[in-house]
Amino acid sequence: EKRMTRPIRALIDTYALEKNLSLLRAKSGNRFLWGVVKANAYGHGLIGLLNLDNWVDGLALLDPKEGVDIRKAGWAKAVLLIEGVFAASDIDIADEYGFETVIHNENDRLNGWKKARKLKNTLRVHLKCNTGMNRL
Repeated sequence: EKRMTRPIRALIDTYALEKNLSLLRAKSGNRFLWGVVKANAYGHGLIGLLNLDNWVDGLALLDPKEGVDIRKAGWAKAVLLIEGVFAASDIDIADEYGFETVIHNENDRLNGWKKARKLKNTLRVHLKCNTGMNRL
């Protein structure tokens, strides 16, 4: 049985991206701007998008391993784990590589936090709230 692959490609217009991000920055009063790049930058290749450092202030992703990969590839700006931590080892990784994370419910991975070793660094934690209709 021969499988057909779908000839689907996504092209990113970097000029339009830069223009849109510039407009967002201006309209927001120059607020901190996160680039959400979870799931290997939605399949575009996370490492190849690290040139966003001129456009965003930090990268938000799900997997701590992706955060480690971008740190090793030279990303020095903020990294946010937007789903929080799932295990004490994730907290250790966040501590070691300077990631920020979130807590978004009362029981949010508390066992992982209780089992985490003593942190070497200050770990920034964002509180994530459900504002209705599961908008976090």
